[in-house]
Amino acid sequence: MNASIVEATICLVVVGVSCVFVLAKGSPRFLAAYLPLACVSAFVCCSGHLGTRIFVEPQAYSLALYVLYAGLIGTVAFWWMSILDVARHYRYLPSRIVKTIQQISLGIVLLLLLGLITNPWHGQVFVPNPSGRSVFMPLWYVNAATMWLFIMSACLLAIYSASRTQVRTDRAQMILLALAMLIPGLFNGLYLSGLANIVNDPTPIGLAVSSTVFVYAIFRGQLYVLSGVRIDQFMDNLKRPGILVDRHYRVVYMNNAARLIFGDQPVHTPAVPVLASKLVSGSGDALTPDRIENSPGDVFQVADQPDTWSSISAQPIRNGQKQIGSMWLFEDETSKVRASRQFAADQRLDSLRMMAGGIAHDFNNLLQGVIGNAELVELNLPGDTAVSYTHLRAHETV
Repeated sequence: MNASIVEATICLVVVGVSCVFVLAKGSPRFLAAYLPLACVSAFVCCSGHLGTRIFVEPQAYSLALYVLYAGLIGTVAFWWMSILDVARHYRYLPSRIVKTIQQISLGIVLLLLLGLITNPWHGQVFVPNPSGRSVFMPLWYVNAATMWLFIMSACLLAIYSASRTQVRTDRAQMILLALAMLIPGLFNGLYLSGLANIVNDPTPIGLAVSSTVFVYAIFRGQLYVLSGVRIDQFMDNLKRPGILVDRHYRVVYMNNAARLIFGDQPVHTPAVPVLASKLVSGSGDALTPDRIENSPGDVFQVADQPDTWSSISAQPIRNGQKQIGSMWLFEDETSKVRASRQFAADQRLDSLRMMAGGIAHDFNNLLQGVIGNAELVELNLPGDTAVSYTHLRAHETV
């Protein structure tokens, strides 16, 4: 078998495996829009690359070349937009600016694809050559310049984001994203410059290398928690509000129910001040991480809803013996607090009833003595007792 076919097949298999892995494991919500599209586009690009190695008939070769460049356009553009999503998620760029840039990028991609698809009619992108290097026309260079603009912008944004974060793992993730974008770009640059005297575009080989880097990051670095359980899916399926914090008690993820209560907080925001702004202890004690972790029975009043109460339970997350974070789950305790208050009120009312009954009974006993003594006086009065009798009986009308 031709060595170039073997090389193209290996590229296709490597990219295909990484594509299947990402699609099977799923993407975090903030990457779900464009990361799968970037992976599928890389697979399409490598498929076209293999086709250019297999087919020598002009029409089949041309079709494979169109597939290659369509996949390349999609890979670069969607990867660039994925990095924009990361920057928006971590609040390195405002959401409004990111959405605007993504809309512009999508428009550019559609124009490039339109120019590529219509090349058989205008011939301004390239002239396919199955036996050697294809002839590149003006629109091909426009295409290449645009792709390089996306590549350099993505790398610069990733580096900028890495410089903004104080978390080492996030910095490593951003550097890996930049490398995954830069490696195919360097292979493409060698081809465009002619310095390496390469006949066929080696960009798909660069995609295979970057896919290997990306899969390594998933397996070894747990890049965006794509390996194993996806935190965002698990948290969002909880009916209770929940916040995932790292070992420094900074926000890693908040599910939808928690965002409704505490607002959409940026990643790595200190979690305790956010909670303290909404939850008030009945005893007046300060809300601390130690209290959250070790006092699950404490009940807190919601500040802007005085008749609403909540408790916090903490579930440690460990890597071996080392605690790497916690999951804080919130439980609505309003019904329990109301029931407890009603029970206490009923108990007080019962006590008052018993006390009032006792007082009435004791007072009645005293009155019985007074009445009995008055009747004895009446029986023992000498002479005309009419006036005295009237005064003694007066107690009956009181």
